[in-house]
Amino acid sequence: MAKYIINVTFCVENQYVSQWKMWINDVFLPLMRSHYSSPRFMRVMAQVEPGLTNYSVQHEAGEFHDLTIWKHELEKRMEASLASSFGQHVLAFTTFLEVIA
Repeated sequence: MAKYIINVTFCVENQYVSQWKMWINDVFLPLMRSHYSSPRFMRVMAQVEPGLTNYSVQHEAGEFHDLTIWKHELEKRMEASLASSFGQHVLAFTTFLEVIA
């Protein structure tokens, strides 16, 4: 059982959703699967701002060290890829969660 969850929330301008979903499947999920297990890809039901759709991708991490690998290595790669592919049309932020029960 995972001790931690890496949750990456994406805020995607609606006109970029189709391209972004291809990026998720071709770039992001393979990057994450190389280090973490059990990916979950979800749409956030609350609409925070008109014209945006929010998504969450969660991966399980067994040890605290797995979180530091994300923070110091993989997150930077994700941010660079997002910026070069979408500019400011897709934004992302990470939340680390600890599994309590």
